[in-house]
Amino acid sequence: VDRVAVYGRQAGEPIYELVAMAGETADTAWIADYEAGLDHYAARQWDAAIAAFDRTLAARPDDRAARLFRDRCSDYKAAPPLPGWDMVTRLDEK
Repeated sequence: VDRVAVYGRQAGEPIYELVAMAGETADTAWIADYEAGLDHYAARQWDAAIAAFDRTLAARPDDRAARLFRDRCSDYKAAPPLPGWDMVTRLDEK
């Protein structure tokens, strides 16, 4: 879902989403669009990332992570991150 550095740390830890419990079947068609969005996000291809996250949201309207990344892409499109950006979300407080 994201890479997050908690307060007082620099290194980002990966955060994952549980899609289904073991033995359960889940609709996973949306995952390809979400992963494409992340790839475009990493490459700073904001329009392509927004389109991929919009496709994810069309399949899963309540997907908070896709909405968060789509909004980040819109923000970064308006004000790109600095060189050396490492895609880690840093939490500044406990």
